[in-house]
Amino acid sequence: MKAVLLAAGSGSRIKPFSLTKSKVMLSFLGKPLLFYHIDEFLENGIDEVIIVCNSDNVAEIKKEASSAYPHVRFAFCVQDEQLGPSHAIYCAKDFIAGDEFFLFKYADSVSGEALVRALLDCFHSAECDGAVTLRQVDEPSRYGIARIENGRVVEIVEKPGKDAPSDLALVGVGILRSVDFIKGVEMDELFVGKKEVAPPEYVLRQNGHLNYWVYNGKREDLGKPWDVLLVNRLLISRFDCSVSGSVHSSAQVGKDCFVSGNAVVGANSEVRNCSSVEGVVGRNCVIDNSMIMKGTVIGDDCHIINSVIGENNSFGNGFVTRTSADDALVFVKDHYEKPPIARLGLFTGSNVIVDAGLFSEQCKIVYPDRTVKKNIVKDCLIRAVVFDADNTLYNTKDVAEQADMVVMKFMAMQTNKTPEELYHYWKSKIVDKLKNENDPKKRHRLFSYNLLAKEFRVADSGAFRLFLERLLYLLRPLQGVEDVLNSLKRFKLAVVSEDSSDMLLAKLMKLGLRSYFDVVVSSDKIGVMKPNGAYLAEALRLLNVVPQECLVVGDDYEKDIALWKQKGAVVVCFNCSGNSDFSIKDYSEFGTILEDI
Repeated sequence: MKAVLLAAGSGSRIKPFSLTKSKVMLSFLGKPLLFYHIDEFLENGIDEVIIVCNSDNVAEIKKEASSAYPHVRFAFCVQDEQLGPSHAIYCAKDFIAGDEFFLFKYADSVSGEALVRALLDCFHSAECDGAVTLRQVDEPSRYGIARIENGRVVEIVEKPGKDAPSDLALVGVGILRSVDFIKGVEMDELFVGKKEVAPPEYVLRQNGHLNYWVYNGKREDLGKPWDVLLVNRLLISRFDCSVSGSVHSSAQVGKDCFVSGNAVVGANSEVRNCSSVEGVVGRNCVIDNSMIMKGTVIGDDCHIINSVIGENNSFGNGFVTRTSADDALVFVKDHYEKPPIARLGLFTGSNVIVDAGLFSEQCKIVYPDRTVKKNIVKDCLIRAVVFDADNTLYNTKDVAEQADMVVMKFMAMQTNKTPEELYHYWKSKIVDKLKNENDPKKRHRLFSYNLLAKEFRVADSGAFRLFLERLLYLLRPLQGVEDVLNSLKRFKLAVVSEDSSDMLLAKLMKLGLRSYFDVVVSSDKIGVMKPNGAYLAEALRLLNVVPQECLVVGDDYEKDIALWKQKGAVVVCFNCSGNSDFSIKDYSEFGTILEDI
């Protein structure tokens, strides 16, 4: 029998760890989580494994799994859209269609006992079209719940609400008849937003008979930051821990703790309460119910409680995680949640550097590649910096009138009006009437120049070209802009402007700024003028971030940054006023903002 291992989850709820590594490749007790499942397959004679990945983690998983298990017959497929586990299995249909049955397992779930052996025994106990694993739960509305009639599963109801047919939830491991599953999915219509249908339900819809068994042990899903600690604790309770690193004779390591072969624990340090150390811990430290991932160096006299310190971190001497009994919230994906664990500490991504003598308040998150020079009293989440363009990156308002006057002189030669008279008429009679138009085409100079030309019966051919040529000749980046953009290379960068793309791209190219930006959003792409939430939505989509992960800079609070502020972004007023997090008059002040975020 082949096994289908579902590892396509994006890990969006388990940041910061998923930002640099697939969540199923996080190391527990010295081994990636994914490998625990592969080992269990091999223990039960299953050596053909199809791993369903996503486009971001397939290369990592393929490389690591193939290297660690050269004798396993792997196949890898990609789930392009996140349409649930049934769709993920269906992505592997070409590999399972020729087999009567297949076994599936969720790669981001772990249990206190091996489940595959018991599942196989259940499957072979009586003639059937598959077998499922069930488990009693306290909140049936959160799970896929089995309806049992006459000793058999007749339906799996996904998140049934108050009218749950039982308290027996589907556990993410089962065996299904291939042809019935594939046929069942193909008779359905899967799309984003549709309520999920659990994989066994498709076999039941084909009048299939499913055996079942009830698992009474513990289980954890690796979904949210604190789940890393829960999964670590569960695996420690399931497997014998080892202490194989360099542990000083005066150090103490609990029997329920793990120290990897490359780890170091310094003099007079204590590792306790299901802690796992794969890095270096200095002298006189306390590591309590925490994980220190590989490549990380913890200085002397540090006190780390209920925390997960990511790979390749460096913590200076005297660092302390502060915890309390007070309620605290943890950032999860795009909002804050109350964790089920009291007194949570700190969660850091990879390559974080923390200066000596600092502390962290409880439940704080630090994203990868940060250098922390201040006490961690708020989350460090910024992944993207979004700039307005005109008068934020370059001096448009200082030179636009001069460029407009070139056009006025061109038209004046065809009339008895002076350039100044034409300019005054254009501004007061045309531009002022159009300034509240929401259609970008009517706000474009092509449109207003055309209206002016019609009014005075002159040709406007080439007028906009004359304007743009002069504007680009006069335009300059604001002082310090390029230095700031160079300092932001570790972030994704976007420019979001109500300029049309022809104007915006011409300006950015002329000033040598285009190469700095990963994303450019212009008014003709959106179809409306600022302020409008469509600008925000498009920028977030292209950057693949949430508002709380953005720093936004603009010179007009209401037009450029107010909507971002409402959604949770950190905002900077550049020479403007408003309810911003920061306000600067020039880019020489930007360095203090970088330290703060």
